[in-house]
Amino acid sequence: MNFTRVGRPVVMGRNGMVSSGHYLASLCGARALEQGGNAVDAALATAFTLAVVRPHSCGPGGDLFALLYIQRTGKVEALNASGAVRRLKRLRSSCFATGVW
Repeated sequence: MNFTRVGRPVVMGRNGMVSSGHYLASLCGARALEQGGNAVDAALATAFTLAVVRPHSCGPGGDLFALLYIQRTGKVEALNASGAVRRLKRLRSSCFATGVW
């Protein structure tokens, strides 16, 4: 067996890179960068596309974990947007109580 060969090609980029679980989502994120968007724009484009092409694995309202470099301050900020939103919890409970949901 040859363990030195990897299963996927090595990819390098100079101006940005996008990776996801589906090639179309990665392409949409890369296009967002090509059109002048930043990393957050690319991440959103990728996530929205994944919600369409892989709805069984991700969609609106999912968790988000990200490291963002803030150029203005020169800091890297960690974003943990996981868990339920409080307002949504109240909305759901009121909808269940009224039978509207």
